[in-house]
Amino acid sequence: MIKSIPIPDKYIRTARKWIDKMNTGVMTVYNFIPVKEKDSGFTDFKLEAVLTDIPCRLSYQDKQSATQNEPAKALKSVRVITAVDVDIQEGSILEITFNGQTQKYKQAGRTHVNDFRKSIPLEIYEEHAVGNNEIYDGSLE
Repeated sequence: MIKSIPIPDKYIRTARKWIDKMNTGVMTVYNFIPVKEKDSGFTDFKLEAVLTDIPCRLSYQDKQSATQNEPAKALKSVRVITAVDVDIQEGSILEITFNGQTQKYKQAGRTHVNDFRKSIPLEIYEEHAVGNNEIYDGSLE
């Protein structure tokens, strides 16, 4: 059985510094914050930025899925890589600018954390807003 050798903290800090230099993107983290209306007393949720200008980078991975009865499908998974000390709550919406492109994502799985970085699986966040407090009934005019 091979035993792992503990890495001294000074080496971990140095490695984190160099890994963080690869983070060329910028991320803004939004959460739904409860807001109580004064007139009615109802609680509504408003999307607000809780963290801004967080260095990050996106990582893409191609996957193939196949079952016995279906042909293989090409899938692409997206992860955001950021510093270990960045606290991102589950259910957060992430607006990421990377390589000149800006896209909103939501967390699609559990966060993976190691000594050097935090990796969060993502999926594209699609807003279904109609505007002016209208309810979309499925028909187009």
